[in-house]
Amino acid sequence: CGRFARTMLSNLVSNTINFVKATASTSNAFPYSIGEEIFEWRQSSANQHNGVVWRLLQGHKTSDASDKVTIFALENRKTAQQSRVDAALNCINKLKSIRHPNILEYRDCLITDDKILLVTEYVYPLVACIESIGDAQKLNESFIALALHQVSNALSFVHNDLRSLHCLLSPCSIFINKAGDAKLGGFELAHIHREVPAHFVANLDLLPVRYRPKEMSSNHADVVQLLTTQPAHSIDAWCVGCLMFELFNSIDDDMQGVRPTLKFSKPQQLSNLSAIPYNLQPFYKRMLATKPSSRSSLQSVCNECEFITQNSLVQSNIFIAEIAIKSDAEKRQFLQHLDQNIAHYPSAVCKYKILPTLTHMLQHGFGANPLILSCVLKISQLYNKQDEEEEALQIKPVVVNMFKNNERGTRINLLKSLPKFIEYLDMETTSTVIWPQLINGFTDSSPVLREQSVRSVIHFAPKLQESIVTTQLLPLLDRIQSNDTEPAIRTNICIVLGKIAKFVNIKNSPNNELLLVKCFGRALQDPFMPARSAALSSFAANIGLFAPNTIATKVLPSIMKYTCDAHKEVRAQTFKVIDIGLQKLRQNHELMRDVTPPTDAADIDAKQTQQATAASGSSSSSSSSSLSYLGNVTSWASSRISGTQDDDKNKSTTIQQQQQQRTPPTSKTKTNGTTSTAAAPDLADLFAADNKHNASNKSANAAKKKTPNTSMQLNKAKAKGNDKDGQNLDDIFAQFTNDMNQAKVDSDHSSEPKIKYKKQTKKTKKSGSVKKANKEEKKNKSKDLDDFFDDW
Repeated sequence: CGRFARTMLSNLVSNTINFVKATASTSNAFPYSIGEEIFEWRQSSANQHNGVVWRLLQGHKTSDASDKVTIFALENRKTAQQSRVDAALNCINKLKSIRHPNILEYRDCLITDDKILLVTEYVYPLVACIESIGDAQKLNESFIALALHQVSNALSFVHNDLRSLHCLLSPCSIFINKAGDAKLGGFELAHIHREVPAHFVANLDLLPVRYRPKEMSSNHADVVQLLTTQPAHSIDAWCVGCLMFELFNSIDDDMQGVRPTLKFSKPQQLSNLSAIPYNLQPFYKRMLATKPSSRSSLQSVCNECEFITQNSLVQSNIFIAEIAIKSDAEKRQFLQHLDQNIAHYPSAVCKYKILPTLTHMLQHGFGANPLILSCVLKISQLYNKQDEEEEALQIKPVVVNMFKNNERGTRINLLKSLPKFIEYLDMETTSTVIWPQLINGFTDSSPVLREQSVRSVIHFAPKLQESIVTTQLLPLLDRIQSNDTEPAIRTNICIVLGKIAKFVNIKNSPNNELLLVKCFGRALQDPFMPARSAALSSFAANIGLFAPNTIATKVLPSIMKYTCDAHKEVRAQTFKVIDIGLQKLRQNHELMRDVTPPTDAADIDAKQTQQATAASGSSSSSSSSSLSYLGNVTSWASSRISGTQDDDKNKSTTIQQQQQQRTPPTSKTKTNGTTSTAAAPDLADLFAADNKHNASNKSANAAKKKTPNTSMQLNKAKAKGNDKDGQNLDDIFAQFTNDMNQAKVDSDHSSEPKIKYKKQTKKTKKSGSVKKANKEEKKNKSKDLDDFFDDW
C-alpha cells in the first residue's frame, strides 16, 4: 500500500508540473520588467540560509511603471536540485489555485528550461521587520497582534477549508505588503492532509531548526508517518508559538528602558515568558504543548484570544473588511473609535488601508461626519518629505470630495482645519474645483459659516489665479463688507484684505488699489471700534504698496480726523499711519527729479497749460479751495475799508490810484504773430473791484457814518515790525481771523437799545471837541489801512 501511494503521488506531481508548464506564459510575452534584488531580502539573514529556493526581485508591469510587483526567481534551473525545482513548482500551483485576503496574491509566472519566475503583489519578508532593515515596519504590539491574527486566519483557512498542511511557517515565509498586511506564502511543502509529496522529505531543511517541533527532529520516515496520523494543525500550531516568541522578543524597547531584544536561536528559549503579554500566555502555552494532539487550533486563536480580539487595530481591520454590510450607526461608532486610536496604528496601515476606506465612505454619502476629516488630517501627518507626491495623490481626492459636501457642519470643520491640508492643493485644483464650491459659504445665512469662509481667504489667496482674485474675490469681499450686518465679519474682512494685499496685483491694475483704499476707508467709518483699528492696521501694513499720489490725496486726508477719536488705541494707530505715510512721501520726494523753472514768457504759458491739463482732481479741488479762501479774505478786507470811508470821493480816488501804482508791470506774450498784453494777477485788482462796489453804495455808507466806528484797529508800527521779522502769509491770515472775531464782539456791543444809543449820540454832538477828535481818528485809520496794503 505504501508503494502504491508513493507511485500515485509521483504521478500527481508530474501531472501538476505539466499543467503548470502548459498554462505558464512564454518568455516573449512576459508582461513584467525585472529589477534589482529587494533590499530588505538581500540584507536579511534569510538570504544567507542554505535552504533558500527563491531570490526576491523588484519588478513592475511593463505597461504601468507604478504597478510594482515582487518576482520570486529560481535561476539556473538546470544546475539546481530537482527537489528544489519540484518545491518551486508546488508553490506556484498552490498559490495559483488559492484566493484569500491573508494569502500571498498570485499575479503571473514564467517557466522555462533555464528559470522559474513567480510574480506576486509587492511584498517584503517579515524577517526584515524583525531585524529592522531599511523601511520595514517597526515592531509594536498592535502590529504583532494584527500579523498574528492574519497569519492564524490564513492557516485556519488552509487547515479547515483546504484540508491541507503548510509545514513551512517562519518569518521567511510570511510577507508584508504595502498596506502593512501580513501575507502567508512559502507553500513549497504545502500538501493535502495524509498525502505527503515525494519532495517533502528532501526539502525539510527549508524549515529553520529553531521552528521544528520535537517530533520532526527524529527519523524522516517517522515524520511522514506523523504527518499522516496527527491533526493537520499540529505542526503549524507549534510554528505559530515560535513566531510569537520571536516577534515579542524582537520589539526594540531600549528607548523606554524596558528590556533589550532577545534573538531566538534554539527551542530551549521558548520557556521564557517575560516578553509574552499576560493575556496571550495561555494560548502560547497550548500552542507549544509537547503532545501534537493537545495543541490549540489556529481558529481558536483568532476567535478567543483576548490579546488579539480586543486589539484596536485588529478590530478596525475586521470592520474595514466588512464595511459593505455595516449600518450607518455602526459606521459612526467605527469612526469615533478610529479617531481615538488612529495615532497608534502603523503608518502603512493608515496610508494604504484606512485612508482609501475613508475616501470610499465620502463617495457614498457619509461625508457629513466631521470625524472623517479629523482622521484624514491625522493620517496626513504621517507622511514625510520624501512622500510629498504620494501624499498629494492620497490626501487631495479626499479633500476635494469633502468640499463637494454642502453640509454646514462638515464645511465649517473643513475650513477650520484648512491650514493643515491646504499645502496639498495646487493652484489649478483650488481655482477650478475648490473655489466654486467655497463661494456659497460667503452668502450663507449662518454667520459662523460666513465668518469661516472669510477667514479661509487668507489661506486660499496664494492658491488662486490672479484673474480670480481681481474679478471675483475682491468685489465679493467689497460687497459683503458693505452689506453684512455682523460687525465681527466686517472687521475680519478688513483684516483679511490687509493680509492678502501682497497677493493682489496693484501695479498693473489701479482699480485694485482704489478698491483696497475704499474698503479700508469704509472700515474707518464703522462704528465698531475694532473695525476702525483693523483698518488703520491694514493701512500701516500695506501703505508701501500704494502710489505716493494715493497716499497724499486719499489715505492721509481720510485718516486725519481719527487723531481725535474717542479711543486711545485708534488715535495711536492713526499717528502711526501718518508717520509711515509721511516717511514714504519723503522717500518719494528724495527720488523725484527737480524741475527747472522756465524763463521765457512763452515757456511760462506753455508750462501753465501743461500743468492745468495734467492736474488731478484732488489738486483742482485744493486750488479752488485756496482761491475761495483768498477771495473771502479780500472781500472781508474791502468791506472793512468801505466801512471806514466817509462821503469824500477824493479819499476813495486816492486809494484807488495808490493801488493802481502798486500794480506790477504787464507782460507781453506773442501768440500767432499778434501781441497781447496781460496784467499779472494781484490782490489789488480784487480790492479795486470791491471799491467800485462800495462807491455805488455811497448812500448806504453815509447813513452809517453816525454809528460808532467798529472797524478793526490796524497798528501800522506793528505790521511793519512783523514784516521786517519775516512774517509770512499764514501769520497775516491768522491776524485777520483774530481781528474778525474782535469786530464781531464790537458789533455785538453796538446792538444795544436805541434809547441808550440816542443818548450817547446827543452827548457826542454836544461836545464839538469830540466831533473833531472823531474826524482825526478816521483820517488816521484810513492812513493806517493804506500803509498796511502798501506793505502787503
